Amino acid sequence: QLFYVTLNAKKPPLDNVDVRRAISYAFDYDAANKNIFLGGTQAVGPVPVLLTGHNEKTPVYKRDVAKAKELLAKAGVKPGTKLIYISNSGVETTRRIGLLLQSNLKEIGFEVEMQELPWARLVESVGKPETAPHMTAMFHTAKYPSPDSHTFLMFHPDAWGTYMSASYYQNPQASKLMEQARAQADPGKSLELYKQVQPIFADEAAALFVSNPIHRIAHRDWVKGYVFVGIMGFDFAWYNYTIEKK
Repeated sequence: QLFYVTLNAKKPPLDNVDVRRAISYAFDYDAANKNIFLGGTQAVGPVPVLLTGHNEKTPVYKRDVAKAKELLAKAGVKPGTKLIYISNSGVETTRRIGLLLQSNLKEIGFEVEMQELPWARLVESVGKPETAPHMTAMFHTAKYPSPDSHTFLMFHPDAWGTYMSASYYQNPQASKLMEQARAQADPGKSLELYKQVQPIFADEAAALFVSNPIHRIAHRDWVKGYVFVGIMGFDFAWYNYTIEKK
């Protein structure tokens, strides 16, 4: 799973790559993973670290407030600029991420307004770049065992309009590589192409890549046979389970 915050690349000032990079440098990933996700791993680009096709050489941002301020000055962003952050109502994790983001970005001159929407309204709001907020809190679990789920579905223009693609980020080189990866009959070559695009997304701060959260599932000690799969919906394959009571 990936938790990320979309950065609407069609909405000023986030249409400037240096502004998106500044936000990425300003955010406190250690605090998010330690205190909010309670043990999550900082995301290394869009593809979760345990998913086939993840590129471990993808660069990551670390908190550097001075660097963030330098980039904002370069971009000419005025102090007090307002950004809208939306999360799903009733989800405490995303509310706390919003508070952390609000605090972190205030240090570099942004005012972050937090809003909570029911899921249906959130999905509707991000359906167009004009109506999507600057930032949206999002969980994205692999739908199938391929990095395609966390690259094409998030960043290719053909996928725009879904909750996963609310960053509306576009890079012609990356789009071409993803198209080639989808057209490849050889899975190995396809994975290599997907590995090539991940550093591009990270470098241009296509989103704020926050966490690969720990997967937690509760069951009685007499329920046996649970197998971690990592693909949405496959945790509850009941035919794997047995009940062993004394």
